[in-house]
Amino acid sequence: MEIIVKILNEQGLHARPASIFVKTANKFKSTISILHGDEVANAKSIINIMSLGLSKNEEIKRIRKYYVRKRNERSRHCEHTYFT
Repeated sequence: MEIIVKILNEQGLHARPASIFVKTANKFKSTISILHGDEVANAKSIINIMSLGLSKNEEIKRIRKYYVRKRNERSRHCEHTYFT
C-alpha cells in the first residue's frame, strides 16, 4: 500500500514530529518504508527518518508491506503472502 504525503510543518520533519512518526510506525508488525527521491528510509528508525532531511512542502511516499497468513490443512504450516 502506497501513500504520498506532503510535509506541511514550517520546520519540516524535525526531531519531535519524526519521533511521533516512528512511534506510530512501530505499532505495526508490517514493514514500513519512506521514499524521498532516490533515498529509502525505514519508518521505524528515527535515525533513518532524520537522515532524509525533510523540509516543508517536500513529498514523500510511504510504502507499507504486510502479510496474510494462510493455513495449509495438510501440513499445518502457515504460508506468508506479501503485499505492497
